[in-house]
Amino acid sequence: MHARLMRVKGSPEGVEERRAVFEQEVVPVMRAQPGFVGVVAVADPDTGAAAMATCWESEEALSRSAGALADLRDRMTAVQTVEPLSLEQYEVILMERRGAPASGNAVRLSRATGNADAAGEALAQLREGAALASTLPGFKAFVAGVDRSTGRYFVATSWETAAHRDAAEQATVEQRARLAERIGVTHLEVETYDVLVAAMPADVPSS
Repeated sequence: MHARLMRVKGSPEGVEERRAVFEQEVVPVMRAQPGFVGVVAVADPDTGAAAMATCWESEEALSRSAGALADLRDRMTAVQTVEPLSLEQYEVILMERRGAPASGNAVRLSRATGNADAAGEALAQLREGAALASTLPGFKAFVAGVDRSTGRYFVATSWETAAHRDAAEQATVEQRARLAERIGVTHLEVETYDVLVAAMPADVPSS
């Protein structure tokens, strides 16, 4: 499976309006694309920062969708007056889920730059992290990916509520530090979000 991650920044007061537009106008177009698996849109209501992750059956499906969705993406960012921050593509190397994501869930997103050649070694550390996270109250999902051409990695954990996510931080921070050491991280960003829109079926296979 492959994923596209887009991050944007807008006004905090416009988060709910952007959620409605995304759900009503963007999601139907995505569903029509061949190889589309699902999408999750998240935001920080206090800052207006937001992110959208789409999953695709293959790298080919991801590439094929780029042209079809580029115009829509440009139009939506202009209409909603948001600032694009990054657009990244990843190979999903680990996905452990406990049911489908839902509006109101909470997410911690870690993005790092490291050694792409260490992806194989990192997988063992990621599995250990997923195993630990899955034992904690409120756990919903652990998803990790790598862009082997740039050395970018991401790890997203999903929780029933923001309280569960925040309570898990102390238990998982050591795992994150070990992973950073394993892949030789030179840059790390950790962000927290609330799930606004989730169109990801429960039967997406774990990897």
